[in-house]
Amino acid sequence: MAPYYDIIRNPSSFARHASDAENFETLLLNTADTGASNWGTNHFFALRVLCSEPTSQLKLLQPYYPASSRGFDPCINSLIDGYQGVNLAQLQEPQIISRFQPDSLGYVWAALAHLLRSEEVDDHPAAEKTQRPSNPSQKDPGMMDWEGIQIGSSSPTGPGSSSESGSSIGYTGAPSAPILEESTIRLGSCFIRCVLNYGQPGLKSSSFSHFRDVRQTYKFQHSDVVLQATDDGGLCLYVMY
Repeated sequence: MAPYYDIIRNPSSFARHASDAENFETLLLNTADTGASNWGTNHFFALRVLCSEPTSQLKLLQPYYPASSRGFDPCINSLIDGYQGVNLAQLQEPQIISRFQPDSLGYVWAALAHLLRSEEVDDHPAAEKTQRPSNPSQKDPGMMDWEGIQIGSSSPTGPGSSSESGSSIGYTGAPSAPILEESTIRLGSCFIRCVLNYGQPGLKSSSFSHFRDVRQTYKFQHSDVVLQATDDGGLCLYVMY
């Protein structure tokens, strides 16, 4: 099935694809990961979500769009111009920051570079590493064989060590969010910061917007089910009285 937001545009397309969908109450009872960060297609069907056709300008903001894309701070003009064909995936953050100034602009492209490198890894999986045959006769009997050991995983098994797999040092749990999600949040926050820091005309006035990146966790209990979701940050309005 194509992505939900590409095909569910109206009630008729929803009805064609929602024949086997569960209702939201059933989902709450059958799954523990019901926070919005863990939602999937089944939750969208349960909430009867219809996705409107994407546009380059939100209707809500159309009255506020400038007549021209020029006349802004040089940083905003550079952001609009993009990274000018530079191969970001081949550069590291310090190289990108030194090439794109001010720093706020450089951090946007550095965050994008991380996503581009992730795509390259997905498209070109690493080839299987060739194993060099070992020579047991050349090994020091007091040395421990570290072959195949992963950093942060269970301790290697050696003479006199416990063979139980339950003991380990370091972090072995699953990450709290997919890498792609974290990278997307980073790109979004860097972009919003750049726009707010250099796109607002009256930062010396009594009110302006800024970006909050401190995460906040919220919990809600419904019967025996506890819902938990993480607010990854967002826009805040600063008002000086």
